[in-house]
Amino acid sequence: FDALAPCRGEVARRVARALAKRMPFHLRCGIIERMPAPSRLEPMVRDLEAGAVRLEATERIVDAILRSPDTSPASVLDRYRSRPGDATELEQALETMVEAVSVMRRRPPATLMRWAMGEIVPQFLGRLDPKFVEQRVTESLAHIVQERTT
Repeated sequence: FDALAPCRGEVARRVARALAKRMPFHLRCGIIERMPAPSRLEPMVRDLEAGAVRLEATERIVDAILRSPDTSPASVLDRYRSRPGDATELEQALETMVEAVSVMRRRPPATLMRWAMGEIVPQFLGRLDPKFVEQRVTESLAHIVQERTT
């Protein structure tokens, strides 16, 4: 942690929490044999500080970097970096999700919502505000949920 030297308060807290939680797990499970070089995790810290990646993705990024020692950290981070077309991509994913949910109309609304969130949120982790994604999923499912409750 000290070698990574995160400078902002919330970034430092998230990185410290992620390392304290995920490193022991990976060591215990034999995924890693020793602590990685700070240079492996430094690009993540810099992206978090720059706002290129949202803080909610910190643990997932740590996991992905540790599980993929042959993949460059930059390649891992590419999956979580914000891009200009993220909102458009979200809308397309929502359309696909609504079509899939239409087949499951008989399921309880809470089940449909959990399924939809599980499909959509991971795709945009680190890229879009999870509250915004949840709001868009809820709005997209509103007509289906309303049909089930009436």
